[in-house]
This record gives sequence, C-alpha cells and structure tokens, in this order.
Amino acid sequence: IVTDAKFKIQVLDKNTPGTSYSGSDAGHALIGQVTVECKHIKTSKPVYAWMSLTNPSANHTTPETTTGELQIRLQWAPEGDIWEETDNESEELAGMTSVHVALSGAELSIVDASSDRIPRELAHVLVEGMKLDIKTSIKEDTLKFSIKQVQIDNQLLTSRNPVVLAATSTGVRLRDSKEGAGQEKPLLDVAVVRIRHNPHLTYIRYMTVLLQELDLQVEETFVDGLVSMIKGMPLQDLRQGSHHAKVDMQPSETP
Repeated sequence: IVTDAKFKIQVLDKNTPGTSYSGSDAGHALIGQVTVECKHIKTSKPVYAWMSLTNPSANHTTPETTTGELQIRLQWAPEGDIWEETDNESEELAGMTSVHVALSGAELSIVDASSDRIPRELAHVLVEGMKLDIKTSIKEDTLKFSIKQVQIDNQLLTSRNPVVLAATSTGVRLRDSKEGAGQEKPLLDVAVVRIRHNPHLTYIRYMTVLLQELDLQVEETFVDGLVSMIKGMPLQDLRQGSHHAKVDMQPSETP
C-alpha cells in the first residue's frame, strides 16, 4: 500500500455556468473540493468518513471557506475485484423493491347502535397526511412512516370538551433543515433501517420515532359510552361463529 498517495475529489454544479474549468468540466461551478490521503485506509475493510468541502478563492486573496460536507466510502480492493463489486451493485439494484403510499386523509365515525337505545355517534377520528415508504434490497430494508395531523372529537351532545386528542396549538412546528425549510413538521415521524447481514439476526442500524406535543382531554361520560358500546358488542357470537366455521370446513365421511 502506497501510504503517501493522495487524490482529490471535486463537487461541481452543472446548472451554474460561468467558470473557467476546461475539458469535460467546462461551464460547471465548483461547489467544493477535498484532498484525501490514502494513509487513512489501513486495512481492506471499508472506511466511512465525513470530509469537509472547501472552495478556494479565485484570486487567492482570502482563505478557503467550508461549503459543506461529503460522506465517502474508502476501501482497498485487490486487482480484478473492482468488476465484481460493480456486478454486486447491479445485482442489488435489480433486486430492489420500492413501495410509496400517500393518503391525503381518512375519517372514522364510531357509532353506538345498541338495540336498547337510539343510535348515537360517540367519536369522530380524523387523520391527515399519511405517507408510507418501503424500500427493500439485498443488503437492507428501509421503512418511513409519517402522519401530518390527528384529531379525535367527542360527539356526545353533553360534552364540554369536544376535542379529545389533537396537536398542541401553542407554537408552530416548522422544519429547521434546508430540505423542506419552513414547512410544518409531521405529528408522527417514524424511520427504521434494517440490515440483512444475517438471516437469523435482526440488526436495526437506525431507528427514530418523533412525536410532537399533544393535548388530551377525556370526559367520564365519553369513556363510559365507549365501554358500554364495547360491552354491547356480540363478541361471544363472533367467537362461536369462527369455531363453527372451522368445524364445517372439515371433510365429511360418506357412509
């Protein structure tokens, strides 16, 4: 291994003309560059590192300024293995599956229709901005789920607090990052990344659950109504029906 070797990485913006680069990079603006020394790669195992990008001044009168960071993956590969790595990447892309589901909103009305009373609506549930992203590949699985807003209303006529559950109204939830800056943060944001190194081992590389502040106000009459509705459900009949269905599915013997 040549420990004193080094190479330079440049990040260019193809959409910004007006630079003095020649050749294939003509007309591309330099965002930043970094020089990587090969002495940091001591083994054949991959090395991941965040490197700061700098943009040297054109007239060299001011010091270099940091314009961002770049994550790179460094690894020594024996001669001839570079093509095998490329084939593995192509195989991974070929086996990738991506699912994206987006719902603007969904509503659920809970009505108590017991036989001994007039049907009445107990609760109304509203869910807005549901998004689900699932990506599976040979190496890892990624799941992202978010809900923009949730509200549960008490529909009883005697209710003093009609809103049971909702996001806290104090303050505005805005994103701080450059991506989506100024947009409202989702009420619930879940992200999970699972690595598939060992089929007998569940390895979670990254997992985050972000939940914004909620206001909960529950009245005793609301809880009593839900409990009374659940007790009035024919749950025993459902279990018996399932048992009879299993018995009927058994083949009968002809005499």
